Amino acid sequence: MAAALGLTAAIIAVLQLTGATITACYSYGNSVKNASRDRERIIDQLFGLQKVLETIRRLVEHDETVAASRLPVLNEVIPRCRDELDSLNSKLERDLGRKGRIQAFIWPLKEGEVNKTLEKLSKLQELLTTAMDVDQTCLMLKIDSGVEALQEQGAKNGQLTQDTKSGVQALQEMTAGISEAMEQAKQRTSHIARVGH
Repeated sequence: MAAALGLTAAIIAVLQLTGATITACYSYGNSVKNASRDRERIIDQLFGLQKVLETIRRLVEHDETVAASRLPVLNEVIPRCRDELDSLNSKLERDLGRKGRIQAFIWPLKEGEVNKTLEKLSKLQELLTTAMDVDQTCLMLKIDSGVEALQEQGAKNGQLTQDTKSGVQALQEMTAGISEAMEQAKQRTSHIARVGH
């Protein structure tokens, strides 16, 4: 449980860092040279990562111990996300002043850095998405297996019910036969008693 709580806290910290990085990107307005296109590409990638992280956070919070054991890759990928976001955020914030004003009106990332950053963020998002897909597939297979077992049990129970109904019907027929035989024996006894007197 402690590991799961640590995972939840790590995911929340990365979500907060993602938000801070998005804010830092927005600090570079359209007037900053070379910022507009690169900034939008990075912001789009950050929003995609943020969406996946939110989904994972809800999954982990919903069932912390199971999610942590089912998704061990998170223990590796979440710190990598944090490191990549820390690096990007520090590059973006180095030119921001204390009040969030840009000190230099130059986008701090060169095109090669932008592409490299986008590639890393995309791979991390893909790893997280793949982990969730595999987790969901495993859960679906377990559910499918459980449904099959229930169907088999239902079929067995159905056969048992049919056998029980047949057994009850046979007992009813036997009981009716016995009752009829007893009635006939009673009538004979009564007839013999009348004839004997």
